[in-house]
Amino acid sequence: MSADRFTDLVRITNAQREALLDRLDYGNREGGGGSNRRGERRIDYRRDRIPIVVEHPAGGVVRLLVCARNLSGGGMSFIHGGFVHCESSCKVVLFRNDGSPVVLTGTVRSCRNLQGQLHEIGVRFDHRIDLAQFVASDDAVAAGGGARSASDLCGVVLAAGFSELDRRLFEHVVRTTSIKLHFVANAGEVASVIADGFVDIVLLDVGIGDEKGWAGVRAIRDSDFEGPLVAVSSRRDHDRLAAARAVGADEVVEKPLDQAGILDLLMQMHTRAGATICSGPLLSGLEDRPDTVELLQHYVEQAHAAGETLLKGLHSRDMESVRETCLAIKGSAAGYGFPALSTAAAAALERLDECASVAAAAPAIRRLQLMCTAVALRGESCPTPASGDDQSNAA
Repeated sequence: MSADRFTDLVRITNAQREALLDRLDYGNREGGGGSNRRGERRIDYRRDRIPIVVEHPAGGVVRLLVCARNLSGGGMSFIHGGFVHCESSCKVVLFRNDGSPVVLTGTVRSCRNLQGQLHEIGVRFDHRIDLAQFVASDDAVAAGGGARSASDLCGVVLAAGFSELDRRLFEHVVRTTSIKLHFVANAGEVASVIADGFVDIVLLDVGIGDEKGWAGVRAIRDSDFEGPLVAVSSRRDHDRLAAARAVGADEVVEKPLDQAGILDLLMQMHTRAGATICSGPLLSGLEDRPDTVELLQHYVEQAHAAGETLLKGLHSRDMESVRETCLAIKGSAAGYGFPALSTAAAAALERLDECASVAAAAPAIRRLQLMCTAVALRGESCPTPASGDDQSNAA
């Protein structure tokens, strides 16, 4: 489904959308919420511009772009700028962790007005999904889905303003991962590090969450960093979260942080950034044919080279190079028995078209880059995924 054929009626800014979702989530927690009417655990799944096709029971079809709120194995809820009749059939497009899209069918079960024309729509899927394919593993485990190991994490994480004790704790947690973790003294040093190399995630200690702390968040966003940015504060409440969102933070995490909390945070942010290793090598469906060995060996080399090109393009924000590489992968991978790679390249291209920015499309590009690294022949181990740190002088 091409996004340009769909109508977006959620006419609010990103900050307004996040504030609305925060208000809904806080109200749900205070009221003992967190599961749907069937007693199934729901998890946060904040995604914008989700394509959905709705078929009215009495006839008529509308194509919409909506904002997802949460997700469970049996359904999801989203925000839409209009009313939708219950019992309407629908098709929704979600993206797996590897960047590949899937079309899910379901039925609208609820529609409630939030404010003005904004409504929250509840959808029940016709068939259950494996949450581990769509969200960070700890979320999936908590909601009854599958699991993902911490060893799957391979991003470049830049942490600013943390104490020596915090640093030791973070380093202990990431020791079993492929994360490249770097520390700088304050937000002012983040911009120079980002200019020197690619960074997936930024963590910033904002102290008590006052204006000085929010100025640091704003400065990082002003440096053109568009990846996940987490503010770590001594307090977390609705006002602080709203203030953090207003200046560009994706989340506020309250101290003290324990090892489980740090790992959960890194899982969520890595999934959002696309910086997760594929589970095992990515093999060709043509490998069982005896006449394809030499052909596939060459393509494996080309795929690894494409991954390196994408990583360099992420660092330099070279739109032309990234686009050409994505186009080449999209057009060739399926023919060599790697359809998932072609699908991921198509998803990255669509995101590039929507954003017109390498930085904003970085998660989809990063997923594709790591999939390229995972391409291998059966019996051969795929190389250690390039973290992006090879392009950086951040150490």
